[in-house]
Amino acid sequence: VPLVFVPGMKGTHLAFDDIHTQNHGSSIPILPSGSKKKRKKKRAWLTLSHLLNFPPRPDDDPMRDLSLPLTYDHEPPPGTDPKLAEHYPRQHRGKLVPDGIVDHIIEVNLGDGENVNYLDLNFLPFYGHCTKAIREMDIAYHKIKHDGLLESTDTFQLQDESDNGSTSKYDGDATIDASDANRGVFDRIGSFVERTSFWDFSNEKTGIATEQESNQQHSSPKYCRPTAIFSYDWRRPLPELCTELHNFCEETFPNQPVQIVAHSLGGLMTFAAMRHHPKKYAPGAVVVGVPFETGIQYLQDLHKGYYTELDRCRQFTPGAQFTMSSHWGFFPISKKRLQDRFVDVTEHFENGGDHEIKFDSDKSGIGKIGTEFQPAVKGASAYFDFYNPDAWEELQLGVFGPEFDDKLCDKQREAYKEHMSIQMAAAKAWRKRVLGEDEEIDNNDGILNQIPI
Repeated sequence: VPLVFVPGMKGTHLAFDDIHTQNHGSSIPILPSGSKKKRKKKRAWLTLSHLLNFPPRPDDDPMRDLSLPLTYDHEPPPGTDPKLAEHYPRQHRGKLVPDGIVDHIIEVNLGDGENVNYLDLNFLPFYGHCTKAIREMDIAYHKIKHDGLLESTDTFQLQDESDNGSTSKYDGDATIDASDANRGVFDRIGSFVERTSFWDFSNEKTGIATEQESNQQHSSPKYCRPTAIFSYDWRRPLPELCTELHNFCEETFPNQPVQIVAHSLGGLMTFAAMRHHPKKYAPGAVVVGVPFETGIQYLQDLHKGYYTELDRCRQFTPGAQFTMSSHWGFFPISKKRLQDRFVDVTEHFENGGDHEIKFDSDKSGIGKIGTEFQPAVKGASAYFDFYNPDAWEELQLGVFGPEFDDKLCDKQREAYKEHMSIQMAAAKAWRKRVLGEDEEIDNNDGILNQIPI
């Protein structure tokens, strides 16, 4: 049974598309006629230099701006596939396109023998050990089949081209590509460590797995199977991404069932695909860290922006994040679904009692060193209509806060609200259709509506 890996939000690189792309449909870059070489694109997300903010750049620097346009095509062109036509009004794609899965982990091993200590810079997202493992499964599968194929699909070679700037066959090792000479020093260091971190797999006993152990783990006939990886623009609307995932699985492995491994946002997309196309995904899926109930913690991220662990920059500013669309589906549409995850703490701050809660409302704690779970705080539910742009404006959240009073004109605020209205309506309909949430039932009869089977 083929296996497809789907990463979560922020798990795919985004790069400036300086070559021709289609205005409608696929976001995959198209090379000029007759071209044989893939051109290296400048990435906006994720690069080590951006995370370290070196050389220093302001939050809204154009070279790391992750915004989507607030403009739309309101009607599909004649002849548009009915499945794609369902996603209109359709937000314009802008200058950034998917550029491969963020697949690196940085590990620095200090010590030797059985006394190995790790300096793990885990503020970098990583999927590399997962993609490496499933790629080895795929290569071993074709070796055993003796079918003359190196891999089942070109998704891994496309990943190589995105990372290295040129086509290269996978041989289990990583090399430094000549295109690195044109990159900044921090990007080159990050790329080098990213790739060399795959040379050895660590274990608890020695810190290094033997070649025999690796072969036994990934090359056994029991585990060999066709595999593929799905990279996507995680800023796009959730209903649109669900359609893209299913289309990818159909085109990559036609006329056969598929199994999926997914994380976070990828898990929501997978669940929707399984609900709508049960036969295609009859083998099931393994999903991890999926916000089925609610992703209410993302509200803080939207409100103040996303900080790197070194507190060097806010690449995910409120202004940029409010142009994105996938995260609107994280919020509950009913009070009971929210439960006690978001409470009114006004009384805790009256009469000098603010010491009871360790929370800085004016600065995001997401992605910062030392962030830890705090004791539960009791209070009345602070639910508001998350799917009403006027409510966000009234509460001065994100781009409607004082920070943006001098940055946005009335026309820009209206553009944000129009965009939010379109995407919130689509996200709300998606939660009802896929997750079975219904605000009238949940709020009135005292019983949470169950996800329909």
